[in-house]
Amino acid sequence: MARQTIQLIKIIDDVTGEELDESQLDTVTFAIDGIAWQLDTNEEEGQKIREFLARYVSVATRVGAPPAAPDRPGRAAPSPSRQRRTSGEHPLQKVRTWAQENGYEVGDVGRVPLTIKESYAKNFGISVSEIG
Repeated sequence: MARQTIQLIKIIDDVTGEELDESQLDTVTFAIDGIAWQLDTNEEEGQKIREFLARYVSVATRVGAPPAAPDRPGRAAPSPSRQRRTSGEHPLQKVRTWAQENGYEVGDVGRVPLTIKESYAKNFGISVSEIG
Protein backbone atom coordinates (compact mmCIF):
# COMPACT_ATOMS: atom_id res chain seq x y z
CA MET A 1 0.00 0.00 0.00
CA ALA A 2 1.37 3.43 -0.98
CA ARG A 3 1.21 6.33 1.44
CA GLN A 4 1.18 9.98 0.61
CA THR A 5 1.74 12.83 3.05
CA ILE A 6 -0.34 15.93 2.40
CA GLN A 7 0.49 19.18 4.11
CA LEU A 8 -2.40 21.59 4.70
CA ILE A 9 -1.53 25.24 5.17
CA LYS A 10 -4.20 27.67 6.32
CA ILE A 11 -3.73 31.36 5.75
CA ILE A 12 -5.38 33.40 8.47
CA ASP A 13 -6.03 37.12 8.05
CA ASP A 14 -4.13 38.92 10.86
CA VAL A 15 -6.69 41.73 10.91
CA THR A 16 -10.03 39.92 10.63
CA GLY A 17 -9.08 36.42 11.78
CA GLU A 18 -10.78 34.91 8.74
CA GLU A 19 -9.30 32.16 6.60
CA LEU A 20 -8.00 33.35 3.22
CA ASP A 21 -7.03 31.53 0.09
CA GLU A 22 -3.71 32.53 -1.45
CA SER A 23 -5.33 34.65 -4.17
CA GLN A 24 -6.90 36.90 -1.48
CA LEU A 25 -3.66 37.39 0.48
CA ASP A 26 -2.17 40.89 0.71
CA THR A 27 0.96 41.19 2.84
CA VAL A 28 1.52 44.71 4.16
CA THR A 29 5.01 45.54 5.42
CA PHE A 30 5.77 48.79 7.23
CA ALA A 31 8.26 50.14 9.75
CA ILE A 32 7.91 52.47 12.70
CA ASP A 33 10.56 53.54 15.19
CA GLY A 34 13.10 51.37 13.42
CA ILE A 35 11.10 48.16 13.74
CA ALA A 36 9.67 46.45 10.67
CA TRP A 37 6.20 44.92 10.89
CA GLN A 38 4.27 42.65 8.55
CA LEU A 39 0.55 41.90 8.34
CA ASP A 40 -1.07 39.18 6.26
CA THR A 41 -4.53 40.40 5.40
CA ASN A 42 -6.99 40.60 2.53
CA GLU A 43 -6.76 43.12 -0.32
CA GLU A 44 -9.49 45.37 1.07
CA GLU A 45 -7.85 45.68 4.51
CA GLY A 46 -4.44 46.09 2.87
CA GLN A 47 -5.77 49.01 0.86
CA LYS A 48 -7.28 50.60 4.00
CA ILE A 49 -3.92 50.36 5.76
CA ARG A 50 -2.06 51.88 2.81
CA GLU A 51 -4.61 54.69 2.51
CA PHE A 52 -4.33 55.45 6.23
CA LEU A 53 -0.52 55.54 6.09
CA ALA A 54 -0.45 57.58 2.85
CA ARG A 55 -1.11 60.81 4.76
CA TYR A 56 2.06 60.29 6.80
CA VAL A 57 4.15 58.81 4.00
CA SER A 58 3.43 61.83 1.81
CA VAL A 59 5.16 64.17 4.28
CA ALA A 60 7.81 61.80 5.65
CA THR A 61 11.46 61.66 4.60
CA ARG A 62 12.41 58.43 2.89
CA VAL A 63 15.48 56.92 4.52
CA GLY A 64 15.96 53.91 2.29
CA ALA A 65 14.18 51.03 0.69
CA PRO A 66 15.04 47.36 0.70
CA PRO A 67 15.29 45.62 -2.66
CA ALA A 68 12.14 44.19 -4.24
CA ALA A 69 11.36 40.64 -3.18
CA PRO A 70 11.94 38.25 -6.08
CA ASP A 71 8.70 36.32 -5.52
CA ARG A 72 6.51 39.43 -5.32
CA PRO A 73 7.59 42.02 -7.90
CA GLY A 74 6.98 45.59 -6.85
CA ARG A 75 6.84 44.71 -3.18
CA ALA A 76 9.55 45.48 -0.69
CA ALA A 77 11.52 42.61 0.75
CA PRO A 78 11.56 42.26 4.53
CA SER A 79 14.12 44.54 6.16
CA PRO A 80 17.42 42.94 7.09
CA SER A 81 18.07 42.38 10.76
CA ARG A 82 19.01 45.59 12.50
CA GLN A 83 21.80 43.63 14.17
CA ARG A 84 23.64 43.15 10.85
CA ARG A 85 26.06 46.00 10.61
CA THR A 86 29.13 46.34 8.46
CA SER A 87 31.16 48.18 11.06
CA GLY A 88 30.95 49.37 14.62
CA GLU A 89 29.28 48.00 17.69
CA HIS A 90 25.52 47.51 17.78
CA PRO A 91 23.84 50.05 20.10
CA LEU A 92 22.30 47.25 22.18
CA GLN A 93 25.77 45.88 22.91
CA LYS A 94 26.67 49.24 24.43
CA VAL A 95 23.49 49.06 26.52
CA ARG A 96 24.36 45.52 27.68
CA THR A 97 27.90 46.50 28.64
CA TRP A 98 26.69 49.59 30.50
CA ALA A 99 23.95 47.60 32.27
CA GLN A 100 26.35 44.84 33.39
CA GLU A 101 28.85 47.44 34.64
CA ASN A 102 26.07 49.13 36.60
CA GLY A 103 24.69 46.07 38.37
CA TYR A 104 21.81 45.18 36.06
CA GLU A 105 21.22 41.54 35.20
CA VAL A 106 21.22 41.23 31.43
CA GLY A 107 22.45 38.42 29.20
CA ASP A 108 24.99 38.70 26.40
CA VAL A 109 22.29 37.80 23.87
CA GLY A 110 18.50 38.03 23.65
CA ARG A 111 16.12 40.81 24.56
CA VAL A 112 17.21 43.77 26.62
CA PRO A 113 14.39 44.66 29.04
CA LEU A 114 12.73 48.03 28.42
CA THR A 115 13.52 49.15 31.99
CA ILE A 116 17.24 48.78 31.25
CA LYS A 117 16.90 50.64 27.95
CA GLU A 118 15.03 53.43 29.74
CA SER A 119 17.72 53.69 32.44
CA TYR A 120 20.46 53.78 29.80
CA ALA A 121 18.62 56.44 27.80
CA LYS A 122 18.04 58.56 30.89
CA ASN A 123 21.69 58.23 31.93
CA PHE A 124 22.95 59.37 28.51
CA GLY A 125 20.20 61.93 27.77
CA ILE A 126 18.83 60.15 24.71
CA SER A 127 15.48 58.63 23.79
CA VAL A 128 14.84 54.90 23.93
CA SER A 129 14.06 54.93 20.19
CA GLU A 130 17.68 55.92 19.49
CA ILE A 131 18.92 52.68 21.07
CA GLY A 132 17.26 50.23 18.74
